[in-house]
Amino acid sequence: MLAIVAFHTFIEEGVNVVICEAHHGGQFDATNFVERPAVTAITKIGMDHVENLGNNLQHIAWHKSGIFRDQVLALSVPQDQEAEGEIERRAAEIGAPLQFISIKEALLEFLENDQIEKIPPEQRENCALAAKIAHGFLHQSLDGRDVLAGVEECQWPARFDIQHYGGCTWYMDGAHNETSMQVVAKWYKRVVGPR
Repeated sequence: MLAIVAFHTFIEEGVNVVICEAHHGGQFDATNFVERPAVTAITKIGMDHVENLGNNLQHIAWHKSGIFRDQVLALSVPQDQEAEGEIERRAAEIGAPLQFISIKEALLEFLENDQIEKIPPEQRENCALAAKIAHGFLHQSLDGRDVLAGVEECQWPARFDIQHYGGCTWYMDGAHNETSMQVVAKWYKRVVGPR
């Protein structure tokens, strides 16, 4: 229902560009009715929604790669071998040109090494993917200053967020599977330091 309301609102408001995240996998997700997206992308796959997507990375990757479309650029961050193989198979089956991005190389397309160091390590993978998505959508080169400004100016409450309230320091983030919990733990360890 939320997907219907969201897309109705986009149409009513004349929205030109939508970045839409599949809520529950991809293949059978309510958001997966767009016939010709400009670009599709998959973030790091973990053990998510196993009751609906399957209990191994291959099954989950099958569902997630259901967003691919014939002759539409498909991007993915590096995946575990089991997931990567299924993504490659599905892309070939669907006819989607697939690129597994190298995080470092993708960032170096837009940024210098010293600029990359300004991006928190936990955010580099998603930053690289977002820049490649924007590049794929715009079909043109991005200015590294714009990429860096986007990262620096992004405010996402409760994501890698540190707040001071009531004499306490609150470290806020969220994780819904083991893979994302590892990212949160690395971030917390880095910002808090040794104790």
